[in-house]
Amino acid sequence: MLLSDWKAEKTGEIGSLAGSSLAAVVLVALGASTALAVTEGGGGASGTCLLRPSWSEGGELVTSPYGVDRTGRASAGFHQGLDIVNSAGRGDPIYAGVNGKVQLVRSGSGGNYVVTETGNQRFIYMHLDRFGKDAEVGKSINPDSEVGKMGSSGANAVHIHLGMLMRGDALRGSGTSSRVWASRGGNGGTKGSQPLTSQEISSAVPDAWYFVNPEPFLHHRIKFRPGVLSAYGGQMSRPDGMTLPKSCSVSSDEWQSSPYSSNGGVSQSEGMGSTLIGGAGTSDYATDTVNNSERSFYADIARQGHAGLEMSTQKARAGRRELDVALGLLILGELKGK
Repeated sequence: MLLSDWKAEKTGEIGSLAGSSLAAVVLVALGASTALAVTEGGGGASGTCLLRPSWSEGGELVTSPYGVDRTGRASAGFHQGLDIVNSAGRGDPIYAGVNGKVQLVRSGSGGNYVVTETGNQRFIYMHLDRFGKDAEVGKSINPDSEVGKMGSSGANAVHIHLGMLMRGDALRGSGTSSRVWASRGGNGGTKGSQPLTSQEISSAVPDAWYFVNPEPFLHHRIKFRPGVLSAYGGQMSRPDGMTLPKSCSVSSDEWQSSPYSSNGGVSQSEGMGSTLIGGAGTSDYATDTVNNSERSFYADIARQGHAGLEMSTQKARAGRRELDVALGLLILGELKGK
């Protein structure tokens, strides 16, 4: 589109909004791409963040991160959620945090748990002490709907396990390199399986559901319990000791190392040594993780190339948004002078 055409189109749209709020006028002026970035975080597979704290904030800490191989530390396999504790503890009300509906209410190996659905996302609240007054399958919910009470059902200690699922049609075009797992039945965990490859993510089944990291979708950032991050060695990095910034989208830079763990998630300093089999325990998995210097060399080149391409793409998007902002402000200035 020519600059003059774009300007004429936006001027017409803004003129039709006479009497509307300034926010509405600015969003139109900035262009669709910028409006999307403002409302949904931009980049990755966008969705909805928790609109309110879903539990009491006092003393809250993440005690077990998402995506780490916990073999040798807790239950075997990869952790497909965040474990969070707080000072209130058992009986603390757990709220839906979003608008949507209750998709599942069940008691099973994960204790009492509720799954809520909003658009292309599902949130899982696990290990509840008991179900809340709004925990009815099919019931419409809002952020203040109570789905349960914090507890320890199916677990050894009181905490809330927060899981998040994203539908395949929203995930497949994200280009994310995050740790993602296919869900069993749209709500069940698959912690014994390996994370999907980038190619598998791009080929995600549109109406299937996939586990993603809940961190960017939290209402606010939360501290990790001291020592938790170092306990998992190089599996993840959070330099400030906090969960990822709130972006309401699947992040693509969460992991600094390969999605495969070579030692069951236990750091070398803990004296567990190194094993090639790790959590999966198969010869194929061992072959995939063999420390081959030539393979590592080419893998490093590939990672560097991908990082460079992603940075260039982000700069291009930022440049387009800056252009939209500049042109939008110019149009607003001209309208103000008429």
